[in-house]
Amino acid sequence: MIRNIIFSISLLLIAISGYTQQSKIISGTIKDKQTGEPVAFANIGIEGTYYGAASTNEGLFTFKIPADLNAGTLFASAVGYQGYRIELNEIHDAEKMNLEINPTAYDIGVVNVSANSLVLFNVMKDAIDAISKNYPQQPLSYTAYYKNEVSENNQPPRVDESVVEITDASGYKRENPKKEQSNRNYRVTESRRNFEVKTLADGMNVMDNLLLCDIVRTRRNILDKPFLKDYDLSADALTTYEGEPAWVINYSLNNPTFERTGIYNLSFYQGRIYISKKENAILKNELWIRAKNPSPHGWSVASAENKKNTPISAEYEIVTIYKKNKGGYFPAFIKSVSRIVTTDSTSAGEKTVASESYLLPTTTANTTNPGLLKNRDYYSEVPFNKSFWDTFDIAIE
Repeated sequence: MIRNIIFSISLLLIAISGYTQQSKIISGTIKDKQTGEPVAFANIGIEGTYYGAASTNEGLFTFKIPADLNAGTLFASAVGYQGYRIELNEIHDAEKMNLEINPTAYDIGVVNVSANSLVLFNVMKDAIDAISKNYPQQPLSYTAYYKNEVSENNQPPRVDESVVEITDASGYKRENPKKEQSNRNYRVTESRRNFEVKTLADGMNVMDNLLLCDIVRTRRNILDKPFLKDYDLSADALTTYEGEPAWVINYSLNNPTFERTGIYNLSFYQGRIYISKKENAILKNELWIRAKNPSPHGWSVASAENKKNTPISAEYEIVTIYKKNKGGYFPAFIKSVSRIVTTDSTSAGEKTVASESYLLPTTTANTTNPGLLKNRDYYSEVPFNKSFWDTFDIAIE
């Protein structure tokens, strides 16, 4: 029995050795014909076979085919590019190929979804791995303008504005949510409201929700690698962002739980993320959320029973934009729009509360001497400073 096993293994090794000797290598680079830039994660292979590979971030590819495979068509394809084909018998040097493909607009409906999904998952993984290179990894502080407008049943909005100092003891290092919460703090330095604060709720801000919109800093979102496999990804028809080549990826979460999103009672979770092809940096994220029975204090807070007002549904739209400065990429604009429908048990009616919240950094990140804060100003008692607001000017488009 043992002799038979040894003999079988020997035959297998001989077969493998024979295959190695009877195979040839196809390798080279694939580039954008217009720019000369390498095309990452392109699919290169032999039509009708399993022989092929995906290009690296530098556009390099290599794979083996049987030495006697002389007939067939080599193809190359990439999201946002025209297809490339050449007959094997026309290839003169299979180990030094230089493929050039033309960018094109395309109908997403005709793209091979399963093939592109593998490419897009690799794009997402590379973007996650590049966070440590593209975003500050040390303690930092910055100042931002905060604005929150809230209206009920289409009444004139209550407007709360602040200047906020924000500090982070670990910058953009990826951490668990508990450590992230303890390391990131803020305080209100200037405040202006068009309404009188009569209750604790009147004076509370939604800064925590806005900070959660910074998906590069926070966990439990599309950039959380352990849960990436739970997302459906598809390439958007857009291939640039502000004139620069970019991956634009639509995503949706199959099972939008709190563990995966940091949001309670989700029924819908879908977004679009823009990633620089040059640096793998996240440039922009758009997110659309629906939740049932939300908390009036924010989506990261569990709902509690309220005998008078019971939220029954909520919709959120989020936009986060990142810009590059001397210290790397950093948030330049955060916007959150929400619409919450609430029932009032005393009147047996419904009311709709709509809000728009903004956070605009007004200074670049200070990583030299950040002066870290230890608390969060959930409730602001800073008095109105007329001389400051008379000279303060910021526009939100």
